Amino acid sequence: MRAGQNKAAESPEEDGKYPRDRIIAIILAILVAVPLFSLVIEDMAVGDESSVYMELIDNDGNVISSPLFGGSVDFDTITTESGIEYIIQAGVKMDCIPAYLIIHSPSGEFNVTVKMTKLAGTWMDNFGIRMYLDDDYAELKSSNSYSTKFMDDGATAIILPEHKYKISLEAMDGDHTKIAPESITDITVIYTFEGANKTHLVAFVDEDEVVCVKALVEGEPCGDLPVLTKEDLKFEGWYDNNGRKITSDTIFDFTDDTVFTAKWGTSTTWIIWWLILILLALSLYIIWTYVREDKRRFE
Repeated sequence: MRAGQNKAAESPEEDGKYPRDRIIAIILAILVAVPLFSLVIEDMAVGDESSVYMELIDNDGNVISSPLFGGSVDFDTITTESGIEYIIQAGVKMDCIPAYLIIHSPSGEFNVTVKMTKLAGTWMDNFGIRMYLDDDYAELKSSNSYSTKFMDDGATAIILPEHKYKISLEAMDGDHTKIAPESITDITVIYTFEGANKTHLVAFVDEDEVVCVKALVEGEPCGDLPVLTKEDLKFEGWYDNNGRKITSDTIFDFTDDTVFTAKWGTSTTWIIWWLILILLALSLYIIWTYVREDKRRFE
């Protein structure tokens, strides 16, 4: 009886020991698996890869031209035919596609150059066209080959990002003038932009392919950078031409447009996945053995 009593006295202790050990093991497995899984998620993360770019939009904000890489957009405009003549009057806004120009970028300041092609006729050679972005103007004439930056009171105009600039046109000189259709055809207007006031365009390049172009400002942190992914490779970050690693906290100290290049290393993601699977399998085995022994205990 005494031996039986001792055995019975030990049973609760043993019953409490094994479940407690298993619960601790499960908790430890989860605590290890969660940070490992977070490393995998971090390795797979994709950052902002959108480029700074220009759009032409209508009054409702709809895109009326597709942006071309490099910050240029083309569109056909000012072909307002009335019968067999185009009528352009000095000082009067010429008809054109209702449009606004907007540069999309989180930061920076820009200069915009406008160029007109397909121009013909002595009238255009003698007078020219003044184009507006709000109150900023560009005088397009034969002497500048119909290509110039927008100006503001004699200085180069500063174009701010995420601001809509209304496009309008007028003749630079001359009286009410009738122009035959062969004198002015469909005119293509080409806008390009560049950084201004310490704003520079930075190309993020991976294996000779431009991933995106961002506008960064001298003396300010680089901010969010693109994060790339490739199978069996680990993205190690962006590096300048001198081999310096560039991070979001790096102060942009370049004085001109530049290039940041992607660097890759061997990925360890598959090792982490295997460790997670092993830990999860161990956890499931511990739970299974606990349930099996618990079932036997009550049989």
